[in-house]
Amino acid sequence: MRLHITHLGLGPDLVLLHGWGSHSGVWGSLMVHLSAHFRLILIDLPGHGRSMPLYQGEQLKGLAERVAALAPSPAFWLGWSLGGLIALQIAMDYPAQVRKLVLVASTPRFTTAPDWPQAVVPELLSSFSQALKIDIPGTLKRFTLLQTQGSEWAKEVARTLFAQMNICYPSATGLQESLSILQNSDLRSALAAVYCPTLMIMGQQDILIPASVGEWMANQLFQGQICAVAGAGHAPFLSHPQVFLDALKAFLEV
Repeated sequence: MRLHITHLGLGPDLVLLHGWGSHSGVWGSLMVHLSAHFRLILIDLPGHGRSMPLYQGEQLKGLAERVAALAPSPAFWLGWSLGGLIALQIAMDYPAQVRKLVLVASTPRFTTAPDWPQAVVPELLSSFSQALKIDIPGTLKRFTLLQTQGSEWAKEVARTLFAQMNICYPSATGLQESLSILQNSDLRSALAAVYCPTLMIMGQQDILIPASVGEWMANQLFQGQICAVAGAGHAPFLSHPQVFLDALKAFLEV
């Protein structure tokens, strides 16, 4: 499986993993600032951007193995949403590769369960799976609007996400396979295996991943802390870039 990787800047290595339905270009507005301090490794996840799709039926551990094999070691890792789930699995399975971990609007389990109410209902992801078979652009537009809902800069963030989407549409296979990973993964019981310093940057108005998830994770992790961004939805790095950058730089000590 070929993954597209872009390198930019000089400094300590920082791996960035985007979310579902997106690609590495989503970090565009931050690249100038981050590349002044880090050597960025921007990876298009399978079936997104310019990367080939997942192997059929591949699960989170296999995907994490492939991504980890292509990244420098050790490095800082930053993952948004689905990208955060993958980065979390890498921190569990390959701790020597992760100096510090930043999870943006992410969670160890994306769907609700009797003991996990702070997530989306499974029916929502199932509806996306069915809709993808009929209308990929329409499904991605619907998902984008959910990501921006609640944000005080919702329209501006939606325009940015729509523009990035139009540059390079993800493949139908890539969307379905990675959606399956979101539906079926649960890393809650393995969080004790993450020893590296970990920062959760959450949007206080995120309707997909509540900020309370970040608080819960900060209490579960060996070295966890949270930054909850007031007025932000599911993409705090786009709606509140300066707050995001300040928190990131303070955590990574640059």
